Amino acid sequence: MPKDSFQNTAYDVTCAGHLCLDITPAFKDGGSTGIEEILKPGTLVKVGPAQVSTGGSVSNTGIGLKILGLRVVFMALVGRDDFGLVVTSSLARHGLSDGIAQTDQASTSYSIVISPPGIDRLFFHDPGANNLFSSEHINYEIVAASRLFHLGYPTVMQALYRNDGAELVEIFRRVKELGVTTSLDLALADPRSEESRIDWRVIFRKLLPYVDLLLPSIEESFLCMYPERYRSLREKTRGDLIEHIESDLFRRIGGELLDFGCGVCMLKAGHQGIYLRTGKAQRLARFGRGSPVEPDSWADRELWCPAFEVNRIASATGAGDVSIAAFLGGLLAGWPIERCLKAAALAGHLNLQTVDSFSGLRSLDECGRLLDCSKLPVKKLDRELGAGWSFDQRQKLYRRRS
Repeated sequence: MPKDSFQNTAYDVTCAGHLCLDITPAFKDGGSTGIEEILKPGTLVKVGPAQVSTGGSVSNTGIGLKILGLRVVFMALVGRDDFGLVVTSSLARHGLSDGIAQTDQASTSYSIVISPPGIDRLFFHDPGANNLFSSEHINYEIVAASRLFHLGYPTVMQALYRNDGAELVEIFRRVKELGVTTSLDLALADPRSEESRIDWRVIFRKLLPYVDLLLPSIEESFLCMYPERYRSLREKTRGDLIEHIESDLFRRIGGELLDFGCGVCMLKAGHQGIYLRTGKAQRLARFGRGSPVEPDSWADRELWCPAFEVNRIASATGAGDVSIAAFLGGLLAGWPIERCLKAAALAGHLNLQTVDSFSGLRSLDECGRLLDCSKLPVKKLDRELGAGWSFDQRQKLYRRRS
């Protein structure tokens, strides 16, 4: 860690936002290639024992950061019910759970995760208390004792996105006033739901000047920025939508989000890797106490990191969240931007090989040694990036000239 990383702060990261209980039945690998082959009306699907674990951004990214070796405090809202007790006691084993509030007005959120081997996940989700989470549930004294504040999934949290995101903007405005670096992740809303109809461009214009690092997936940002275009492509596409999103759209979305005010925009793209674009040096200089060690080396960058090869995918649950954890962990450890990006890809690679979100993840030091050994096979990027891009053989990633 950088020399001053532990001075004047009790925590490295406050992880706030969406929290739920995940119930994941175990599926045998029956050779199915699509979820429709498994979920047929009128059939009995035999499964194995269910894995019960905490889920959502607070859990997945927060516990990921803890495993990496950082000091984490959790901040969320649960109901006063049995699920709430399970969630709170589970997180208390990984970090400080004092920031988790309780309510009598809603039940604890839960998800049924359908994740057969080799098939993208399907969720049955009750948002529960997450819909009530607002600025009043943020303990700003705890946040003030942190280097970085990360909030996840406001796109599916009613109180945060209503009224043009007033509560969400208020949270990030107050956190930035404390001198804390801010980070935001999104979630993919159901295209048929209320939240998918929210005008996120209006919210982003007010919000992103207070967001230092914006770390969604390409699908999440695509739906927020171009909802009708997203729905049209989704209706025409069978299988993996990312395959049909042109590389220029990554650049366009990343550039627009930077123009709205964030300092770093990272778009996760699953097996297509991770696209990263950063703002000007003046913007990065306002990151606060979680700033890069050499902010100028992070400015005006455009990178695309391929994914690492995975022979067999056990589950993709939490892959994006732990990728974020590794990227933020690298940032707070003072790593160069390329190493942070590769650490994010590595964390996703390790996650895919285990059924749960965390058992494959290593400490930040161990991740660094894995990156240094250069034995991990890089997946061939099966898309054209266009003019200006070149492959860095030493770093094993793509760079684009300004």
